[in-house]
Amino acid sequence: MRTASQVDWRADIDGLRAIAVLSVVAYHALPSVLPGGFVGVDVFFVISGYLITGILIKEHQSGQFSLRRFYERRARRLFPALALVMAATIAATFLFAYPAAVRQTAKLAVASSFSAANVALWAESGYFDAGSHLKPLLNLWSLGVEEQFYLVWPLLLAALLRSRHLVAIVVSGCLLSLAGAEILNHRSSAAVFYLPTFRAWELGVGALLAILERKNWLSAHMLSRTLCRRATEIGVLLILLSALFLNSRVPFPGLSAVPAVLGSALVIWAGSNSSNGMISRTLSSGPLVYIGLISYPLYLWHWPLLSVPLTAGIRLGDPARALLVVLAFVLSAATYRWLETPARRSSDPMRATLVACIALAAVAMLSIAVYWNERQPAASTVRGRIMSELDWPGADAGRNWCPEALRNDSPGLGYCRGAGPDRPNAVVWGDSHADHLYPGLSAGDPTRDWLLIGHMSCPPTIGIDVAADQPDCRARMTKTLAWIEDQKDIQTVVIGFFGHYADDTDVAKQHRDGPVGPSETSINGQYGQVAKTSLFESGLDRAVSRLVASGKSVTIVIDVPELPFLPVDCFVPPRIPLAQLRCKVPTADVIARQASMRDIVSRLAAKYPDVKVVDPLPAICDQSGCGPGPASQPVYRDSHHLSKHGSSEVAKLILESVNQDQRLLHHRDGG
Repeated sequence: MRTASQVDWRADIDGLRAIAVLSVVAYHALPSVLPGGFVGVDVFFVISGYLITGILIKEHQSGQFSLRRFYERRARRLFPALALVMAATIAATFLFAYPAAVRQTAKLAVASSFSAANVALWAESGYFDAGSHLKPLLNLWSLGVEEQFYLVWPLLLAALLRSRHLVAIVVSGCLLSLAGAEILNHRSSAAVFYLPTFRAWELGVGALLAILERKNWLSAHMLSRTLCRRATEIGVLLILLSALFLNSRVPFPGLSAVPAVLGSALVIWAGSNSSNGMISRTLSSGPLVYIGLISYPLYLWHWPLLSVPLTAGIRLGDPARALLVVLAFVLSAATYRWLETPARRSSDPMRATLVACIALAAVAMLSIAVYWNERQPAASTVRGRIMSELDWPGADAGRNWCPEALRNDSPGLGYCRGAGPDRPNAVVWGDSHADHLYPGLSAGDPTRDWLLIGHMSCPPTIGIDVAADQPDCRARMTKTLAWIEDQKDIQTVVIGFFGHYADDTDVAKQHRDGPVGPSETSINGQYGQVAKTSLFESGLDRAVSRLVASGKSVTIVIDVPELPFLPVDCFVPPRIPLAQLRCKVPTADVIARQASMRDIVSRLAAKYPDVKVVDPLPAICDQSGCGPGPASQPVYRDSHHLSKHGSSEVAKLILESVNQDQRLLHHRDGG
């Protein structure tokens, strides 16, 4: 006898699942071919909202609803494959990955065990976040969203099911969620991407379809078979066009997600009455249905297989990625056949649920042990000493001595740091590459009271909009420059900034492997190098011009070399190394990479003869090239930021130039 929890199976929905998972896999394996394939996740959300709501409504109508049984079914459906994939991924990273990736993987596994991977990823997102390619369990964020939906929606639906306004309430909730996503996309993109509040409308659209079915607002009652076929075709077309033409630069998932969500809804709504159409027959075909059936383990397996080699330092070409995708299909088929299906169809559901929960709990405990081992290396070990050397002050260190006018203004500054209560007479101004100069300058110059002001990813430019991962850069820099101009006590200004805003290629490992870097940075909406170079120079010129006009002594620090590796990886290799890491970059390559930046600085120095220019290469590079320095005194803490020791070494060059300039002024004035 069919129970209420067993909704009528539709082959076309499994086919839609196949489209969703194939889109995601293609996007991860060959992103240049399907740059918007990430919309497959949004298709999954619509399907989940529809199926789960349909099950709940049928159970309520038949009087069979049980919250306990609902969660038991979810546990048997999700936990076995999840536990297996997480355990395999943790084991692989523990053996083959560099330390940072081991720690990151274990932390995400713990969060995923508690249905919170999306929250953990949101909490750690930001400029210094590890690259997405180096997070083998990154794909579990969407599972977190769905599991949080499962926790809330059954209770909410039970309370609202008898309301005459159910449809209006769900529609209003969807519109509010969508509006929130669209409004906040440019200011809190990570929150919009990861948090269920801003994904609820996608699941809600699926839920709305199930509710409309309950009210007999079915396509069969409203459209002819021909119109249903056309609706299905339009739905699939909207999904495919989204996958082809969206990309990572498009704010998502606001209005840009509507076509894929609407397309999924059309396929589900019209599909049951369009079975004689070509698209419906294709969706219901054996191969697509089978891929749909294994879509859950395929979604789980494919990303760790593509990501773990990167955490071990192996660069994957297209043939290697294709082979790993094939392996993902094989593992998914095996997981579905011998793990997922037996758990779901067990003759003893309670026992199967208990085993699934115990397995996931065991993986959680393993993950905690691995994370703690990686997070707390003994200070006496080589790794412990290196981690101490690479430690960096938090953003709030020294903020108590930030001038009140800057501390309380809006938009706030990520960097505002002083060494004491005295009025500052020297300033380091810029982005995170000003931040890494400050410790060396403040510690190495007892004659001045240094202040750091600036914001991450916001260069010290005026009149241009640099858009990386931080909003309001123009407003922040305009405010800080005006404040500097007004401070008569401040005579010395050192400008530090990342040198490649105008470039369109990524070299630093964190940029190359992550979502933020020069190639993803726009200036006044432009991404091309020629346009960005001209705009950046004009913005930097305006800033220097105003500083010179206000009587400040200005020093521009040329940026440090970018490293295509992480320094800690050079000092602490994986337990079982799979690739040889070359920890030097030829100096000639560095200078060639910096040509555009160096030309800009040279032109400004020629235009403003009193402006000093400091080149940090002598403090960082030797005859064999540029690298992280020795393990005992590393000069970098990541792929493009100095360590405390590196800051001290570069500060010596800066202070030599600044003090020489001050001695010349003193001599010129007759001192």
